[in-house]
Parts: sequence; structure tokens; C-alpha cells
Amino acid sequence: MQLPGFLDYHEKNLLPKDGILEYLYPFFTEEESTYYFKALYENILWKQYDMEIYDKVHPLPRLVGIYDETKVWTKELLEIKDRLEAYTGLKFNLVVMNLYRNERDHVSWHSDKYGHPDDVKNIVSISFGETRKFQVKHKYDKKLPLISLELMPGSLVIMKEMQQKWLHRIALTTKSRGPRINLTFRHVRVSNESSLT
Repeated sequence: MQLPGFLDYHEKNLLPKDGILEYLYPFFTEEESTYYFKALYENILWKQYDMEIYDKVHPLPRLVGIYDETKVWTKELLEIKDRLEAYTGLKFNLVVMNLYRNERDHVSWHSDKYGHPDDVKNIVSISFGETRKFQVKHKYDKKLPLISLELMPGSLVIMKEMQQKWLHRIALTTKSRGPRINLTFRHVRVSNESSLT
């Protein structure tokens, strides 16, 4: 697939071992990124999920939208999916979207899990809206340095075979930030919303 415009950055693997972390910017042009952000922000049914911490229930510090084979995907979601499938050669039947409303919204250190190991073998992620810092660290090898990426609108991250050994997060920040939408595409065997938040 021919990418639009000039790639400012393309790193085929940022990890020293135990997986692949590919980063491209820009995958979508500035005009496309603005269009998709607005369409997703306005048309996705965003939901506030809860999480349990030490026997107390707290709202997730972000809003979530989930589309699988049981839902009708929006025109914009299908367009994005088609572009990603064409570039990666992968097929997707699930997208999990996070809306970070401001600098207080975040996701803590975690590795993606699902019902079957193949469900998180390949995760393809697109960012629109505000730039936020994406960080990755190894679960066991503490000598490896922290990897940090500024995920700008239109940037693409591909994670392959890394969920067992690496953690990632969108960090809290004290700097004022506007809204950001992140989409993670995968191919899963069984859909189960509760395991994705």
C-alpha cells in the first residue's frame, strides 16, 4: 500500500526482544485525521465502564466504544479498517476505542488479554486528536529502558507477539490536553466486552 505524503517517521521494531512494536507517522494525513476524529467523536456510542480496585468500584478514567461482528460499523470505521487491513495484510473483526477527554484520562500499565492467545497476537492502533505519550516497559527484564512515543494524530502503532512480555500505558500528565481517540483493531475468536476494558 502506498502511504499518503512523506513519512516523517517509520520504525519497524522499537523492541530489543520479545515482540515487535512498529511505529509510523503519519499513516493518515492531517486532513483525514481531523475528519475521522470529528466523525468518531460525534457518532460513536461512548460508554463509561467501571473497574474494581481493592473492593471499590471506580469509573474508568476514559470513555470506551466497542464494535464487533454483532454491531453495524459506521462508514468511517469501515474505511479505517479497510486501510489498515490493506497495509498490514491482517483481517479484523473487533475494534476497541478509547476516548481520552483531557489530561486526566489515561490507561495504567497493562498488557492486553483475551480469551485465546491468538486474539492479542496482533493489535493495530490508530490515534486521532490530541498528542499523548505512549510508554512501553518489559515485564521481567528491568535492565531494558522505558520506551516512550508521542502518538500524534494519524500515527499508527502495530504490536505483534509482545503482550506476554511487555506492558504499555497512556500516562497521566499535568499539561493541559484536549480530547484524543485511540482505536485498537484485532481479530478475535469470541467477543466479550467485559474482558476488553
